[in-house]
Amino acid sequence: LAFMDSRVAYAELGLDWKSEHFRSDATLRYQYVELLQSSVGAYMPADFTADFNFRYSYRNRLDAGLNLNASSARRCVDGSFEDVPYFVDLGLFGNYSFKHGWSAWAHLGNLLCGEIQRHPGLVEKGPYITLGFTLSIK
Repeated sequence: LAFMDSRVAYAELGLDWKSEHFRSDATLRYQYVELLQSSVGAYMPADFTADFNFRYSYRNRLDAGLNLNASSARRCVDGSFEDVPYFVDLGLFGNYSFKHGWSAWAHLGNLLCGEIQRHPGLVEKGPYITLGFTLSIK
C-alpha cells in the first residue's frame, strides 16, 4: 500500500437496459493520473477498465448470463517490480431460486484461459468455477 500526491481526471460511462426477461449493464472508465511525487514499489491504476453483464431471467426463479471484465496494464511507478499486464475475463453465471429465500449460484470464469492479475502478484491461471448458496431474509 502506497500513498502519493497526484492529480487524477477520469470519465465514466454507465449504461443499463432492462426488459421483461433480459437485463444488461456496462461500465466503461478511463482515468488519467499524473504523479506529483514518486513512491517506491507503487502501481499506477489502470488507464482503462470495462465491465459488461448480460442476464436472462426466467419466471424470477432462474437467472443465467454472461459477464466480461477487462483492464488495461498497470505499470510500476519506479520500475522496481514487473508491470501488471492487461486482462480480459469472460465468464458465465447462473442462479436458481428455491423456496423460502434459498438460492444456489455458480460462476465459471476466465473462459479465455488468460493469466489474470486483478492485484499485483495474485495470478489466476486458467478457467475457474465458484459455487455457493444464498439465504435472503426479508
